[in-house]
Amino acid sequence: MNRWVMLLVIFFTRTALGFQFQSIAALTPFLVAGFDLSFAQVGLLMGLFMLPGVVLALPGGLLGQRFGSLRVVVAGLALLIVGGTIVSYSEGFDSAAIGRTLGGAGGVLVNIMLARMVADWFRGRELQTAMGIMLAAWPFGMALALVILGPLAAESSWRVAEYATVVAAGLALGLVGLVYQAPPGAPAVERATLRLNVPRRVWALAVSAGVGWALLNASVIVVASFAPSFLMSRGSSAPRSKTVLDMRMSGTSEASVALKCPFGRPPKTAAVCRLFMNPWNTPRSMWTTRRAGVPS
Repeated sequence: MNRWVMLLVIFFTRTALGFQFQSIAALTPFLVAGFDLSFAQVGLLMGLFMLPGVVLALPGGLLGQRFGSLRVVVAGLALLIVGGTIVSYSEGFDSAAIGRTLGGAGGVLVNIMLARMVADWFRGRELQTAMGIMLAAWPFGMALALVILGPLAAESSWRVAEYATVVAAGLALGLVGLVYQAPPGAPAVERATLRLNVPRRVWALAVSAGVGWALLNASVIVVASFAPSFLMSRGSSAPRSKTVLDMRMSGTSEASVALKCPFGRPPKTAAVCRLFMNPWNTPRSMWTTRRAGVPS
C-alpha cells in the first residue's frame, strides 16, 4: 500500500475528530435556545470532550502497544459514534455531558494512535511533512464544523447537524477498517510495559513540548469556541462571523511549516520558517476582522 494513501486515511480520520469536537461551539445558539443552557454550561460541554485525556493519555499508549494501533483507533471511533449519537438525542445538559465525555474518551485514543501510525509509515525526511499534514487535520475539521453545522442546523435542526458528526465518524471508521494497513515489517503487538527510567533530557524535552502543545491547543480552542459570539456581539452577522473564523482556522500553520520548509531540515529551520510566517498572520487577522464589519 502507498504510504500517502495511508496518510490520507489518517488525515480524514483526524478531520472527523475535529469536526465532532467543534460541533458544540458551532451549535451554541441552538443549544442555548433549545435547552436554556448558560454559556458556562456550553463551555463545560466543550471542555468535557478534552477532559478524558487527563486520564487516558498514558493508558492509551499502553493499549496501543498491547492491542495494536488499528484496534485502538477502531475502538476510539466507535466511542465517538456512541458519544455523538447520545448528544444528538439528548434532552438536556446531563445526557449531553455523558455523550461528550464518551466521545472525548474515544477522541483521546484516536489522537494518540494516529500519531503513532504516521511514525510507523514515514521515516527520515518525510516524517515531519507527514506529521504536519496530520496535525493540520484537527483545525481543518474544526473549520468545517463552523462552516457546515450552523447552516445545517438552521435549515433542519441542531440534532441533524450533530448527527452529521456521527456520520463523519462512521465514514472514518469504515475507511480505517477497509483501507488502512500496517506497514510491511511492522512489529507485532507485544506486552504493554510502562518505562519511566528515561534520561532527564528526554523528560525535559517531553514536558516542554507538552506544555507548549497544551497552550497552543488552549488558544485555538478558545478562539474557535468563543470568537463567533464575540464578533456577533460587536455587530457582525452570524454567517459572516463563522466565515471569518473559518478563514482564520483554515490558515493553519502546522502544514504550512511542514510544506514550506525543506524536507529533513532540523527544528531550527522550521522555527525560521515560522518567524517568516508570523508577520503575515497579524495583518491577516486584522483584515479578516474588518471583513466581518467589526470596529477596531
